[in-house]
Amino acid sequence: MLYTTIEIHIPEAMKPYVTEKNAEDELQRNALLLYPYVLQKKISNGRAAEILGISKLDLIDLYGKMGFCYFDQTMDELDKDLETFKSLGLSGGDCMIVVSDTTPLISLLKVGHLDLLDKYFGEVQIPQAVFDELTSNKRFALEAEEIRNCPYIRVVQIEDDKSVDIIRRVTGLDLGESEAIILTDNLHSDSKEAECSIFLLELMFG
Repeated sequence: MLYTTIEIHIPEAMKPYVTEKNAEDELQRNALLLYPYVLQKKISNGRAAEILGISKLDLIDLYGKMGFCYFDQTMDELDKDLETFKSLGLSGGDCMIVVSDTTPLISLLKVGHLDLLDKYFGEVQIPQAVFDELTSNKRFALEAEEIRNCPYIRVVQIEDDKSVDIIRRVTGLDLGESEAIILTDNLHSDSKEAECSIFLLELMFG
């Protein structure tokens, strides 16, 4: 990871706390510096994690320990949102194809209800980068195993690296989020002859 040096103005009394050479403290400090931009939706959690050189799951866990809630819906609210999402999708045609980014899957994993995807959508497609993001972190081995063994999640390889790179450069999105957008766009193009609605599940959670 590349580092740079910038000058910032802080109260004199803060100096001992921000100059301490401790890797964990440095990570927390940098995560806190990025948090306002995540909150303002200038960058995503995934992009913030990329900047910090950690996984999205690690960043969400770190923010959680700092007291920043990642998922604050009740189960009734979540159930209602998913029902509404399904109704909107089916209103556009005879079928609905759902694509998911990492965010909704992490949210459902955290509340122990990945099965809601099957209940409402039957199948959810995810790009390879989202699958890799959810299964490569050894600290979250149980969650990774649940994703690997989930029969209603279908992994799709994205070949258009150039379009993915353009989206990453012009937005505050990470690789998985960018691939999910390209997958959604590809499905829209492929389904023009069919009466299908294509939805990106991230829109509901994001």
